[in-house]
Amino acid sequence: MHYRFVEVEGEEDDLDRVANEWRAKGYELFQAVYKTTYRWVLIFSRNVGVEQPGNSSAS
Repeated sequence: MHYRFVEVEGEEDDLDRVANEWRAKGYELFQAVYKTTYRWVLIFSRNVGVEQPGNSSAS
């Protein structure tokens, strides 16, 4: 399992935008950690060795 930690500063729309950007890269949201008002750490996970969407080797 591969994890990425991303700090986000902003409101709910900003969290959604960042989560969608990382989903497009093949990660899924694992956990959101509240730090302070409008500051979060989003933890994304991805299974290493599993084919990700858009990365097919078939031609």
